[in-house]
Order: sequence, then structure tokens, then C-alpha cells
Amino acid sequence: MICKKWFAPHTGAHAITEVRTTNSYIGPKRRRYFWDNKLDHLHAGLFNATTELESLYLKNNQLVDLPDGLFKATTELQTLDLRGNQLVHLPVGLLSATTKLQKLDLDDNPLVNLPAGLFNATTKLEYLYLSRTQLDYLPAWLFDATPRIKVIYFWGNKFDHLHAGLFNATTELESLYFRSNKLVDLPDGLFKSTTKLQILEFYDNKLVHLPVGLFNAATKIRKLVFYWNKLVHLPAGLFDATTELRSLNLAHNQLVHLPDGLFKATTKLQHLFLHSNNLRYLPSGVPQDTPHLINL
Repeated sequence: MICKKWFAPHTGAHAITEVRTTNSYIGPKRRRYFWDNKLDHLHAGLFNATTELESLYLKNNQLVDLPDGLFKATTELQTLDLRGNQLVHLPVGLLSATTKLQKLDLDDNPLVNLPAGLFNATTKLEYLYLSRTQLDYLPAWLFDATPRIKVIYFWGNKFDHLHAGLFNATTELESLYFRSNKLVDLPDGLFKSTTKLQILEFYDNKLVHLPVGLFNAATKIRKLVFYWNKLVHLPAGLFDATTELRSLNLAHNQLVHLPDGLFKATTKLQHLFLHSNNLRYLPSGVPQDTPHLINL
């Protein structure tokens, strides 16, 4: 076993297997890098002296769990990168002291659930990455304490449904990615509070239909991606509120018919992808209602 008695701000890619708490270099360093090593555990008091730490990178290690209280002293922490480890569970109080956290990356971990209250203290969180995990469920309360969140990635998980109130508190949300999940439907009202949403991606799911009022509050949306789903039809009025829409991808679905006037409000639309469906003709209003259309 390789044991380091100290750690410098950058100890990435050194095949380190353990970092001890008896560490003479733990001082007022604002960034610490431990990526691409072989760490499989961390001592509970490891960061007790790093009270000025703002960025911590632990990606691409072999961590299987994290002790509760690991970050109790890192009250200035703004960026935490834990992607590419072997984390299955997270302790409920893991982030209870990280009240200034803005970016959290948990991509590529075999997480099976998220403990209640995980984000209760992270009221300043803006960027969340939770892609390629084993998660199949998102609790309705998950984002209740994160009103500032702007970007969320949920690529490559196992979600088959979402709670209608999941994003009720995310009034600053701008980009949301659900690529490669197993979603079969979306509840009406899902985006009723996300009035600043600009990018929404549901590429590679199993969606069959979309509720007519899904985008009623998403008046600033610019990009919608429903590529590679199982959509059979779209309701009239679906895009009536999306007046800022620039790009819409509906390719590789099972659409047979589109209602006339479907794009009457999307006068700024530039890219419309409808290939690999079962459409025989375009709805009335195309291209007359979309004078800026470049790709069709």
C-alpha cells in the first residue's frame, strides 16, 4: 500500500491508495486534486483543517463509501467532483455543512438512491451532474431546497417516471437533460415553475405522448430534443407558448400525423427535425409560420 504522509494541492494520477489524516500539508489551500488515483476510502477527519477549501476533485478513484461528516469543516466548498467512483450510497449528512456549494458532480457512480435531505443545506447549488448511475427514482422533494439550480444532467439512468412537482422549486433552471432513460410519460405541470428553462432534452426514452400544457410556462425555451422516442401523436397547441423556440428534434419517433397550426407560434424556429417517422405530409403552416427555418 502506498501511503502519503502529506498531500499537496495537486496529487492527481499518482496511484495513491490512501491519504492519512496526520497530514502536515493540510493548510489554507483552496483547491485540492486527487483525481485518477486508487483511493477506496477516506478518513472521516481528513478535511477537518481545510476550512478554506473551495474546490475538491476526487474523480476517477475507487471510493465505495464516504464517511458522514467528511465535509463538516469545508464550509467554503463550492465545487465537489466525485464522478467515476464506486459509490452506491451517500450519507444523509454528507453535504450538511457545504452551504456554499455551487457545483456537484456524481456522474458514473453506481448510486441506487439519494437519502432524504441530501440537498437541504445546499441552497446555492447551481450545477448538478447525476448521469450514468443506477438511480431509477427521483423523490418529489429532491430540489425543494435548491432554488438556484441552473443546470441538471440525468443522462443514462433508469427513470421511468417523474413526479409532477419535482421541479416546483427550481425557478432558475435553464438546462435539463434526461437523455437515455426509460421515461414513458411526463406529467402535466412538470415545468410549471421553470419559467427560465431554455434547453430540454429527452433523447432516447420511451415517451409515447406529451400533455398539451407541458410547455405552457416554459416561454423562454430555445431547444427541445425528443429524438428517438415512441411518440405517436402531438396535441394541438403543444408549442403555443414556446415563442422563443429555435431548435426542435422529433426525429426517430412513430409520428403519423401532426395537427395543423402546430408551429404557428414558433416563428423563430430554425431547425426542425422530423425524419424517421411515419409522416406523409407536413401540417399547414409549415413553412409559412416558420420564416427562419434553415433545416427541415
